[in-house]
Amino acid sequence: MTKTVMYGVVSEQAPANLLPIYHFKPEKVVLFYSDSMHENALRLEKILKRNQYKIDLVNFPAHDNYKILFKVINDSIDETVGCQHIFNITGGTKPMSLAMFENASSLLENEYINIYLDLTSKKIQILGKKESTPTPININISLRDYLE
Repeated sequence: MTKTVMYGVVSEQAPANLLPIYHFKPEKVVLFYSDSMHENALRLEKILKRNQYKIDLVNFPAHDNYKILFKVINDSIDETVGCQHIFNITGGTKPMSLAMFENASSLLENEYINIYLDLTSKKIQILGKKESTPTPININISLRDYLE
């Protein structure tokens, strides 16, 4: 079985992170957060651990410096051979999303996908080399997780 790791950026909207995680069910989740999103990151960590996910939180020391963002993400990529990487580019600032996308693009083609979740329509789209049309997801967040 291939190990799957999902990477995402913590934002003000927890569903932007939770829905893709619950949909893809990765073995490991790596969430990047800026100082202003630290409390949100801790809430997500608590929710995900309660739901049996392995999670790493990684602070962006300079959330507006693209070179630093790229390096922090790059240093956090799981290098397990054959590992499937899922990059959720839904949350964060544009430089954060771009740094995620470009890090993914530096991996071998069959080892990654970039995803974007439209929260309004609850549709996920794969972007990049393996592009797809938006696909509805039928995942609900429990009231407990939503209010956490």
